[in-house]
Amino acid sequence: MSAAPVFLRQLIFSKRRAFQVIFLASTLTTQVPTADAATIRARYSVSYLGVQLGELIIVNNVGPVNYEADLNARLSGLAAVARSFNISIKSKGALKGGLIRPSSYLLSQTGSETRTIRVALAGGNAKAAEIEPPFEKSGPLVPLVEEHKRNVVDPLSALIMPLAQSGGELGPSVCNRTLRLFTGATRADIEFAYAGYEDLKSKAYTGSVAVCSVSYKPIAGYNPDSTMTKSMMANQDIKVRLAPLSDVPYAMLISATVPLPLGTARLALEEYSIEPAQMVSNRASAR
Repeated sequence: MSAAPVFLRQLIFSKRRAFQVIFLASTLTTQVPTADAATIRARYSVSYLGVQLGELIIVNNVGPVNYEADLNARLSGLAAVARSFNISIKSKGALKGGLIRPSSYLLSQTGSETRTIRVALAGGNAKAAEIEPPFEKSGPLVPLVEEHKRNVVDPLSALIMPLAQSGGELGPSVCNRTLRLFTGATRADIEFAYAGYEDLKSKAYTGSVAVCSVSYKPIAGYNPDSTMTKSMMANQDIKVRLAPLSDVPYAMLISATVPLPLGTARLALEEYSIEPAQMVSNRASAR
């Protein structure tokens, strides 16, 4: 076997946690305004050391009182040659009292590894989680108990990013918050802090963006001796950039960067669209 495929396998394996953190860093939630139903579609590229590893496609159907979200992730190019990897995530829930309240979360992974994770939630709490096959233990784990499953949100539901009004400014109030993420296997706090704003010009977006610093703090279900976990906990340079959408009162994730010991992993918006979501609106009104 040549050195290149071996290097790619090692590279992609070591980046799995970084990919997770990019995904978690991209999550943000706030008060939900009353708004017409809309479908927000976005496609992102994922790269490391300047080489594209894959892409994310996210579709959020958001109505006045409920939502549905879908995410598909896949490796591409040389990364796909070294390792087969596809992830599909679905989440849905209600918008109640100005809060996002997920009811279900489903993750399906196919390729060289296959796994399904199902989480049922109610009232902001995780009620049941099923992982098949279970993760292999890589060492002693911090116990995950019932108190860790309260007042949580799944990673995909946290991608719903409402604003007080469409086209609103993105300031400290958008960034300064803590997400209580539950993946079915782990609990972590993702802390955001406002770091200023930038003027950006890219293929997908031109304008001002809010810059948020992100800190990763694992709570339960993780190995405290893991080198990668320790590295991510100490990483103070993770950044996400957000921009307001002009047609609907939601923010769009523009990019995320995660510095790593051997370089930087990046997620970048490539294109997006906004369409009416009559289906979500009709279901909401029928309840």
